[in-house]
Amino acid sequence: MDTRTKILEFIKANSKARSEDIRREFHLNRSIIHRHLLKLLQENN
Repeated sequence: MDTRTKILEFIKANSKARSEDIRREFHLNRSIIHRHLLKLLQENN
């Protein structure tokens, strides 16, 4: 699984959002992705 897919799966699991909504957020609001990515990285360390 590539990094982008991991991020999308992580956000979907945490927000209970649909995949289409997540893809839309990924393009429209990178700050949300950035916050989730930081959280994901912290949990992996």
